[in-house]
Amino acid sequence: SDLRCDLKIKSERAAQGGMEMIAGVTGAMLRVQIPRGVGRNEVLRVPGEGLPKPRGGRGDLLVRITYRIEVRFTRASGR
Repeated sequence: SDLRCDLKIKSERAAQGGMEMIAGVTGAMLRVQIPRGVGRNEVLRVPGEGLPKPRGGRGDLLVRITYRIEVRFTRASGR
């Protein structure tokens, strides 16, 4: 009943922490609290946002943190 997903964030967000929005299993947007200093591949648990359990209640959403690759372009000098 637990679901897993990946959330790509910028390295600045990982360092500072904050709030991110993701779509839940029902389509509703969920707020995920990103703790300050969260590590790459760390898993955050969002209780009660997984699939329904056979005996009632819902599983959890397990969100694995990945970092966005940041690419910076610079203009070549002399052209």
